[in-house]
Amino acid sequence: KVKKIRSYISNWKNKAISAEEAVASSKFADEREIAKMYLLYQGMLKENNALDFDDLLSVTVQFLKRNDAVRKSYQERFEYYFVDEYQDTNPVQFDLIKLLSSGVGTSPKITVVGDDDQSIYGWRGADISIIRRFNSDYRNVEIVKLEQNYRSSANIVQGANSLIKNNVRTKEFQKNVFS
Repeated sequence: KVKKIRSYISNWKNKAISAEEAVASSKFADEREIAKMYLLYQGMLKENNALDFDDLLSVTVQFLKRNDAVRKSYQERFEYYFVDEYQDTNPVQFDLIKLLSSGVGTSPKITVVGDDDQSIYGWRGADISIIRRFNSDYRNVEIVKLEQNYRSSANIVQGANSLIKNNVRTKEFQKNVFS
């Protein structure tokens, strides 16, 4: 039960859903009970002037949204942004990346690396749609496909291709992996 509760709370936090919103939007009795525990948990954290691991990003995002001067100082401090494993980005991580990179001139200098067919952290809040809409979230995007696989035999790569060809994707994200 504790793992389930911790998982629910972590997922809500990684989707930037507050405890109050979780309580209000819960559809089932057990989910409502967990949301109420989330509300109590957040109260205890606040009472003890504490954060949990998931709060480190969400509280940072909230802080940067409320404090223009601090946000601008970070936006001016860094000219380039690089994000690896972008396919496993969750909404709070996306908000942080967007907040920081949006202040870099007229066009953010951001490079992301990721494969929309290799997202494995959905259970931890990763949202595959974030990588799939990268070229609409940012302007002047250049997509470089690394389709040659150096690690696996032709049979394994062909097997993978037979699966990933069924994934729904826009033309920009279509690929043909080969060994």
